[in-house]
Amino acid sequence: MRINFTHAVFDDHIEELGKPSWPDGCGHKRSEWVGTVKTWPDGYSKPMEPVDVYVHEGDIGVNEAHVCIRFGAEGCQYVSAGSVLDMLVQAARRPAPTYYREVACLLVKKLDFFCEQRALQKKRIRR
Repeated sequence: MRINFTHAVFDDHIEELGKPSWPDGCGHKRSEWVGTVKTWPDGYSKPMEPVDVYVHEGDIGVNEAHVCIRFGAEGCQYVSAGSVLDMLVQAARRPAPTYYREVACLLVKKLDFFCEQRALQKKRIRR
């Protein structure tokens, strides 16, 4: 089953930018960049810095897409947000971690999700 979200809704205070804003300190491939979002939290007059969002293959052999959020130019200014599913679950929490809500909107807008049924493995019982 493939799920294609065609109607991801960005709130008025979420702006998507057309190119990465920060140097990539993690060594991601250009194709792993999903997008960049910039937010203006309610009640603030100064906009927040943009965040670059990358989705890359996680641990070798696991076949899980992982999310990396870069929020500054320094090498340590990133968040390894775990798998896409973990990140989306965290974004739904109240309060959500910094940037997660905006990143979740971007992921739902840009990614194509699909589900596969895993083959059931029969356990052999030795006698």
